Amino acid sequence: MRHRGSVEAATSDAQATDAPAPEVLLALPPGEVLRLGLVSNRGLIALAAAYGASFQFSPRLTETIFQSWASRVFGWAGEHHFGPAQYALAAITLALAVLALMRLLSMAFALLQYYGFTLTEEAQRLTVDRGLIARMRSSASRRRLQAWTLHEGLMHRLLKRRSLEVDTAAGGDGQSQKRALRELAPIATPEACDALIEHLLPGAGWSTLQWRSTHPRAALRAFLPNTIFPLLLCAALCWWKGWIGLFALLLLPWLAFVAWHHARHARYAVDDRLVAVRGGWLSRHWRFAEVDKVQAVRLSQGPLDRRWGMATLSLDTAGASATAPALRIHHLPESDARALLDRLAHTLAARKLRW
Repeated sequence: MRHRGSVEAATSDAQATDAPAPEVLLALPPGEVLRLGLVSNRGLIALAAAYGASFQFSPRLTETIFQSWASRVFGWAGEHHFGPAQYALAAITLALAVLALMRLLSMAFALLQYYGFTLTEEAQRLTVDRGLIARMRSSASRRRLQAWTLHEGLMHRLLKRRSLEVDTAAGGDGQSQKRALRELAPIATPEACDALIEHLLPGAGWSTLQWRSTHPRAALRAFLPNTIFPLLLCAALCWWKGWIGLFALLLLPWLAFVAWHHARHARYAVDDRLVAVRGGWLSRHWRFAEVDKVQAVRLSQGPLDRRWGMATLSLDTAGASATAPALRIHHLPESDARALLDRLAHTLAARKLRW
């Protein structure tokens, strides 16, 4: 009996030894984590949380400290007889100091939350481990990955980085949704993000997608609704202050400039495996999903859309994040939108018959 037990123990140890180790898909060194702190705004959240918490503990003490600090600063400036130029320089210096403090706090929070970030894969299951003081782990099967979001903000582009997130169809209660796998690459090079997508979506052809432009009047369509607020503001200010209210119309050229740039960068792509949308200008994003993961599709048109022959196509997937951009193709030519709607509806119907 002892001999048989020792043989079984040796067999189990050999099987454990022969089991393949998890494959590391992405590991962030401390330098990358610090870059993540630079591109994030967690410092502002930390300052707001600290300010709110101080009022919870002692509102009067917080108000007294703030008034004392303000009186000392303005008193010191008054003693030195600062002029407008000195006050402007002091305001700029203070703003830069606050921005630097927020970035330092963001970097500290990034180290606490993402130190040792590692994305591994084992037996078709993805696992993320991260954290400096408290280690956190989230995991999901690859078949539960739904819609993907590739993000590139202004600071990302300056550092030549992107971030990659995914919506996971995590069943269960709200706590399960909170623990679901979200961030595949909080920060990484564009090449690393593309390689990660190609690995997790083999054969989908992410890097070879044929991007198409939207309707030629997409910029005008996006600009016109945004003119309502400046016109109302101009009318209100003119009624209250006279001709000076006309300065509100200076918002119109800026809004037209922004709408033109958004329409210029807006693209979409659809093939047999993927449906993808590209949007944004200063802060850009790519939102995409496998065609088989689409749960619902809807075509919508407003009065201007019907007049100009355009439509918007909205797609829904399971586990969609409330903070992620919508998987929505704005301002398509109506014929293209209806053809794409019929194609996706046929795919959904065929998948339902297979079930």
